[in-house]
Amino acid sequence: MGKESYIGGDYIETTGGDAKTFAGKSIVNSSVQQFAQTGETAGVSYKANAAPPSLGSLDLIKIKINTTFDVCHDEVSSFSEFKNFWILEDKGKYYHWLSLRGNSDDKNKPDPLPITLASTDNFVFTATFKTKGPITCKIRVQDSNKKYVFKEQQHPKKNKDEEHELTFTCDTKPYKDTVQYLENFTLHFEYSEDGTNWVPMKSVKFCLYLTWKTPLYNNFENLPSVSDTMQIKCQPNKNQKNIFETLLWLGCKGGSGKGNTGKTKEENEEIVLDSIFKQFETLKIIRRREGQNRPDGTSYLTKNWSAEGLGYWRGISAVDANPLTDARDPRAYMFYDAATGAYIERTVGLF
Repeated sequence: MGKESYIGGDYIETTGGDAKTFAGKSIVNSSVQQFAQTGETAGVSYKANAAPPSLGSLDLIKIKINTTFDVCHDEVSSFSEFKNFWILEDKGKYYHWLSLRGNSDDKNKPDPLPITLASTDNFVFTATFKTKGPITCKIRVQDSNKKYVFKEQQHPKKNKDEEHELTFTCDTKPYKDTVQYLENFTLHFEYSEDGTNWVPMKSVKFCLYLTWKTPLYNNFENLPSVSDTMQIKCQPNKNQKNIFETLLWLGCKGGSGKGNTGKTKEENEEIVLDSIFKQFETLKIIRRREGQNRPDGTSYLTKNWSAEGLGYWRGISAVDANPLTDARDPRAYMFYDAATGAYIERTVGLF
């Protein structure tokens, strides 16, 4: 049904859809008799003034999370193999979100990109903005659930196409002492030129693995073979420490919401571990991206164990039973299947 508006002696008809009017200041009707509306909803609705939609004066182009650990693919075979580290490169620097992925290796990485923090960490990140025209404004950020609310930052006046970095900090720790798996964690950015009317800028999505405490990264034994160690470091990114995504996925998904309901630290540890290992009761654990394809259609993982699960439960003996002891032989670090005489490469799921 159409809507009819009478303004003075003029006649305006709207045939459908919403009509919204934005003004920098108030709209004053000097006479009720000169403004009328007919339609399914009678009358005029008066509400609080709202800011107009963004005209694109300011663009968000990059985000770097201040994190102790990054996340990597489960099949990293070399610390220099950039394509299997879940970070993004732009002009020789590394980020966790880019408005445009220019590096060819980055185009096939997950979107949203996985990131990890400890629940006891302050959430801090640096965002890069690019101006389309001279503008000075305030910028605020919060997540969809309004758990993480970051301090407002002042963006200084910049000329067209200039880039500027701002660091945002959330002083509160809304999930402190709990494990969380936030698969679609979204940050919403807004800006305001007057500090009152806020304009949506952009929303950015991540997969957030929130660990109970700081991971005990250094407790893992650093074995001679790169594929056997959990001390993964990304050489291009200044040897930044990384954690296999499946470790984070199984731990955070299984323990999500747990960690602060017990009376003691030991009791909470037990609750978290029980929740995580409940997933193992099926004897069919798979990796995070099992059976999934990259954007170009190729598989994330070279082996697909989505049907049978990982090999620990397939009758394969412990590594100590491997008959090969010569450290120069790479098979000495593989699992040995005594029934078939086969040597099977170890991965994150083959303990």
